Amino acid sequence: MLKYKFSELVDIPKLQESMEYFHQTTGLANAVLDLEENVLVAAGWTDICTKFHRCNPLTLARCKESDAYIKSHLFKGEYAEYRCKNGLRDVAFPIIIEGEHSATFFFGQCFYEHDPPDLAYFRRQAEEAGFDSKEYLEAVGKVTIIPQERINGIIAYYKSIAGMLTDIGLTQKRQLEINKELVMYRDHLEEMVQKRTEELNEQKERAEAANRAKSIFLANMSHELRTPMNAILGFSQLMLRNSGLPSDQRLYLDHINHSGEHLLNLINDVLEMSKIEARQISLNVSAFDLHALFREVMVMFDSGCNQKGL
Repeated sequence: MLKYKFSELVDIPKLQESMEYFHQTTGLANAVLDLEENVLVAAGWTDICTKFHRCNPLTLARCKESDAYIKSHLFKGEYAEYRCKNGLRDVAFPIIIEGEHSATFFFGQCFYEHDPPDLAYFRRQAEEAGFDSKEYLEAVGKVTIIPQERINGIIAYYKSIAGMLTDIGLTQKRQLEINKELVMYRDHLEEMVQKRTEELNEQKERAEAANRAKSIFLANMSHELRTPMNAILGFSQLMLRNSGLPSDQRLYLDHINHSGEHLLNLINDVLEMSKIEARQISLNVSAFDLHALFREVMVMFDSGCNQKGL
């Protein structure tokens, strides 16, 4: 089965126009038929065919016999030629596109000068088919007679036209295949983009869920850490109120108290960070003692620096 019909590969209206011009110049009838015997192009078909032969069961059967003969002999040479039992000449050229028979190009409904019409034969045919003899012979008289010296040139011309149609069809077929591939790639790309977008949305949702979980964890842990830290600070402050403490123990408690307060501030900062991520932070402006901050930092690092000899 053909992948593309001939009508999909060639601009039929333009081909019809071209064949009309050729008929006006030469007087020859021509046609292009697809593989289902549909007439895609027809120019200059004579009255003897359209008004007589194709309208009568007897002569129509002879036309179909001619069509069958041409079809069976189409590939026994570059073209098939036949004089049908209705007395007319037909010549057919196959249009082959990438090894596939896509359509058939005809010219005919004519006589050759060296084989002129036998009027006695046509009178008998008119009687057999029941045609009006006078009108039928007038139609016979309108049929083109091709001079002997022009036959080879006309056949060569039609061969070249068939070759041109083959090339045009091949070019269009490849273009259709390219377009089909582009559509396939575009659809695939859209599918990939959609899939990637879905993946990114899933990752975004997971990240947001993880972020929310982290914020909840930080808030909960800040509360859990602050509770024991407040206990440590409370007891160290109570112990500092004991006036009987030795000076070295008071110094140690002082370190514990300052370190605890610093750790509590860090815990509070972690809680504030979770509020920032939740867009719930509020700015509270307050004064602080810069010198005290430096002293606290010095106290925190003093022990470690002494141990390392810094």
